[in-house]
Amino acid sequence: MLEEILDKNNNVISTRKSRLINLGSIMKNTNKIGKDNNIKGLSIKKKLIYSLVTSFMFFYGLCYLNKYYMASNEALMYTKKCDYDVPWCLVKNYRTEDFEINSMGFKGDEFSRMKPENVYRIVVLGGSTSFGNYPEYLEDKLNKKGKANNKTIKFEVINGAIVGYNSSLILKRFVYDIVTLRPDLVIYGPEWNDVGSCALLSDKERGTLKNFFLGLADSEALRSLGPWYENHIKIFETYKKNFRRLGLRTADALATRVYLLKRARNELKIKFDGTVQVGKQSHMDDYNPTTTLDNLVKIINKGKENNIKITLTTTPDDFEDFDLPSIPPECLIFIEKNDWYRYNRNSLNPAVRNLALKQNLILIDLEKHINEDSNKKRYFVADDGITGEFMHFNDLGNKKVAEIMFKTLWQYLKDLP
Repeated sequence: MLEEILDKNNNVISTRKSRLINLGSIMKNTNKIGKDNNIKGLSIKKKLIYSLVTSFMFFYGLCYLNKYYMASNEALMYTKKCDYDVPWCLVKNYRTEDFEINSMGFKGDEFSRMKPENVYRIVVLGGSTSFGNYPEYLEDKLNKKGKANNKTIKFEVINGAIVGYNSSLILKRFVYDIVTLRPDLVIYGPEWNDVGSCALLSDKERGTLKNFFLGLADSEALRSLGPWYENHIKIFETYKKNFRRLGLRTADALATRVYLLKRARNELKIKFDGTVQVGKQSHMDDYNPTTTLDNLVKIINKGKENNIKITLTTTPDDFEDFDLPSIPPECLIFIEKNDWYRYNRNSLNPAVRNLALKQNLILIDLEKHINEDSNKKRYFVADDGITGEFMHFNDLGNKKVAEIMFKTLWQYLKDLP
């Protein structure tokens, strides 16, 4: 196609091949159409709205990418290549802006595997709640008090916690990683992951419960698991009939992975269940945490063999102020939030207290000191003052835990040189 070239008086002076896309013509025709149809530009109000929407989408995208990056970055600190038989451990010499893993696979600064002279060595064991900063704060408090009392000994607190470790994995960590450090004292921190990983149930229990709720096993199969199931069979039979709850359990699991489902899940929960109040009677009131206790006893006995004092802690919580992110889907003995609440307070913590008394161990009763605080929410709430969770401490909470531990332990450490 030929294009005419005009002079100032619109006389044809030459021709040329036209471009496939003539931007000048497009702009000219567009302006002409706009004038012909009396189309005006966007108003200031619309421009402002479009700008705000665009800005929101941009910054939301940045936040999402940052969250994805942080989650991916955190995953990098774990490895399956461990020195003994565990599913994961910490990557040695891993560094982030917030913390570092030393060359021996412990959170924090480097330390000598052989305990130096005039050092009282303490190791903290646990999962994510102990992976926080309270071991560091505890060391600081002990050394300040020791210095104020002119003590020659130095206190060293090593963070031996690993996120996600249940009592069975903590036992392995103690046997293979901690005993060789020759600590004077080991603190077993708050226990959450035997429920979180459903390690408190055997494979047979998990399989039978799953088949029972799927209709592949009858009540007799459940009764065969033991007297506790026999005593509470009606609870499970009622739960089995309530398909709405099974749907909510699925929604719980999905909501932890898909952010946009959380609101729908919460609305369904309120519609079907109402607001679940904690504190009412539960079938978990008389559950015996056998797996946890057996592993604790093994740690205690191994400690005695190696002249290591074991200190137990109870597990504090804030179920009253924060909802559960989800109940572990495979842990079907927990039907609602209240069951976990009652398990912690009526089964797990009393059992830990009794074990400490029976074994003549130091007990740091975190539940007593934190749960009796009328404003305990401040130890769990996030920086925004609104969100948070029932399990993990914020920085103030870590400092409170360190303070409680210090006051309990100093009674036994004050006579050191």
